Amino acid sequence: GKRAEISTLNHLSTDLLEIGNESFLADSTSIGVPTVYLGTMYLRDTHIGDRSFIGNSAVLLPGSKIGNDCLIGVLSTAPVTDDENKINGSSWLGSPPIFLPKRQESPKFDEKLTFHPPWYLYIVRGSIEFFKITMPYTLASWLIILFYEIISPLTLTLGPIPLTLTAILLFSALCCSSMLSGIFFKWVLIGHYKPTAKPLWSTFVWRNEFINSITECFVFPIYQNMMLGTPMAPFFFRLMGCKIGRNVYMETTEITEFDLVHIQSDSAINFGTTIQTHLFEDRVMKMSVVEIGKSCTVGAMSVVLYDSKMGDHSTLDGLSLLMKGEALPKCTKWMGSPSVRIN
Repeated sequence: GKRAEISTLNHLSTDLLEIGNESFLADSTSIGVPTVYLGTMYLRDTHIGDRSFIGNSAVLLPGSKIGNDCLIGVLSTAPVTDDENKINGSSWLGSPPIFLPKRQESPKFDEKLTFHPPWYLYIVRGSIEFFKITMPYTLASWLIILFYEIISPLTLTLGPIPLTLTAILLFSALCCSSMLSGIFFKWVLIGHYKPTAKPLWSTFVWRNEFINSITECFVFPIYQNMMLGTPMAPFFFRLMGCKIGRNVYMETTEITEFDLVHIQSDSAINFGTTIQTHLFEDRVMKMSVVEIGKSCTVGAMSVVLYDSKMGDHSTLDGLSLLMKGEALPKCTKWMGSPSVRIN
């Protein structure tokens, strides 16, 4: 449909998918993934109506039917129905999904900043997103060329061991330069992140997406991914504005609005955890702080939403969701989507 927004999806069954006007598919969603059972692959049509929102890491099974003005929350599945009209205007969260009778309303902005932008905003957005797409790979290409130009002449004068040591030192320096470029762009284009709400069609959102592209496509592959699980992992995030205490174990890069992330000492952020400091409901980007206390554990592939707080020594188990505004008491353990207390 017209003015539909499709972000970085994990899977998309194109020929079997219909998306209505002005719907929004957020990051890491899986839409219409074929189901294989006892040697047979099952494919079904998937339908999403007008102005519906599919949240981060949500999964729509083949055959799902989502009506108009619906919200499927973060790390959630869609309700099972043969008639998408039955769930028009409703909100769902969890796996299995539960009905949300009332959710937090988004700030109101003029529709020209959300659903019906004027022509000049298309030009501005297109210009910024041109560099968002090309800049990370351009910088990476320059690093490769620079490495080659320096090392190539040395292959004629240095032996194998000195050449290898030189290459390691040069490669390390170039990796650090990628980290510095991410820091430079963040502080120049954004500065300090603060709790706020911005409409989709605003330069702040596009500048933020530019920073995400630089980090995810340039800094993380070249520098940060190699540091995960080591004592050096929090170093880059601290320079980007995260408040991270001592002895924090990190095995994830899923952080965006860096200044809004507060992690105290001796905590463990496990593989693929998403520290979700923003949501894009109703085409409004809402962002706020995530607070993780001392000696906390966040399990693999879990999602921690903004305005939430984990008390000291609390645990969120793997593949779980901590909803926005929730607070986990000290020394407790939680799991599930949405999470429930298990200890």
